[in-house]
Amino acid sequence: MCGTSRRDFLGRLTVGGLTLTPLALALSACGKSEWPEGMAEIKWDRETCPRCSMAISDRRFAAQLRGGPKDMVVKFDDIGCAVFWMRDKQKDYPWLMDVATRFWVADVGGTGETMQAGKTGLLVPPRDVEALAQAMRTLAENPDRRAAMGAAGPEWIRRSFTLDDMVRRVSDVDEKAVAAYRARSGRQ
Repeated sequence: MCGTSRRDFLGRLTVGGLTLTPLALALSACGKSEWPEGMAEIKWDRETCPRCSMAISDRRFAAQLRGGPKDMVVKFDDIGCAVFWMRDKQKDYPWLMDVATRFWVADVGGTGETMQAGKTGLLVPPRDVEALAQAMRTLAENPDRRAAMGAAGPEWIRRSFTLDDMVRRVSDVDEKAVAAYRARSGRQ
């Protein structure tokens, strides 16, 4: 070890490690800010979907809901599992249909279909930091507009996306996927 005893080397390594530990802790906390307000952190590849028991691992498809009297958090590996779980559990958890129940879905495109741009929220292109900053400034500077969008969003979602409608939509996608698979594989 270039003239350094093993004991000296280990001592320096330990002191260096203790010095870097606070820095490492500070840097590890940086990643927590990526979660939207109110959303619980998803521990990728360690948490499982309550419906299908698959690991929640793909950031493109994960979904989460939060609500009820105990502020319950439920995490899913995809929106299909979330929709079917909500359908199956609505009698056990009547708060699922409450406007105050929050729901997050990974951004995989199609966000414009779930909102009315300019009326229920502002839509910005993915990875466009400048557009996001402008949208945030717009809402920060216009509290009346922000309040109007906040009130219009849940009402529009309640009217446009009933649980039965969402179950039908997901079922249609599943049926098309199965039919396409069968056609490709020659199975009927």
